[in-house]
Amino acid sequence: MTFCSYYNARTCQSCQLIQSGYEEQLRLKEQILASFIKIPLLPTVRSKINGFRHKAKLIVTGTIEQPVIGLQGEEELDSGRELLVCP
Repeated sequence: MTFCSYYNARTCQSCQLIQSGYEEQLRLKEQILASFIKIPLLPTVRSKINGFRHKAKLIVTGTIEQPVIGLQGEEELDSGRELLVCP
């Protein structure tokens, strides 16, 4: 279990490293970045463990009267999955 109810309910799987501890996530991300950039990296700036997102790619489905803001539906595009409080 993680701190994200959307991930735990399999509504959203966007945070691919969420099951790893924070330090492990940073290490893996630094490793991936270093494999593409062949210059020394500056020290990583750590953010809060949650509440750190400044942007998100969300879609709006549903109707004008009852919009659904979140992720597109898995079975049908217009059967969106609401995602309003990303931790």
